[in-house]
Amino acid sequence: MLVQAIILGMIDKMKRMIFFNKISKPTHKVERSLNLFKKDIDNRYEKLAAVYSYLDTLKEKQKYLLQERKKKNDKQIDKELEYINNDINYLNNKLLEEKPEERLKEMRLKYKNLKAQFDALKEEKI
Repeated sequence: MLVQAIILGMIDKMKRMIFFNKISKPTHKVERSLNLFKKDIDNRYEKLAAVYSYLDTLKEKQKYLLQERKKKNDKQIDKELEYINNDINYLNNKLLEEKPEERLKEMRLKYKNLKAQFDALKEEKI
């Protein structure tokens, strides 16, 4: 009986804490969370740009190796070309499967909506 009362008391305290956190979250914490979300989106855009840059570098290297292969037929060049082709195909397939651009657009739209809601609530409080 005592254990049950203690557990019920703890649950009641947790409910109050959760309710309190939902109702009166300080604005600076929400603003900080929004800023971190925006930084995360920006970092993802930078990483995506780096992937595309790396893909372009691989394609340039592929062109160079194809020209070298025309000059002299070497098994080492063929192996390098095979590795590069595999890397290019893998990256292209991953980009097609995961569609990071669409996901980033959705995240940016979600950020804008959350920011607008936060600004509206902030204006109401003032």
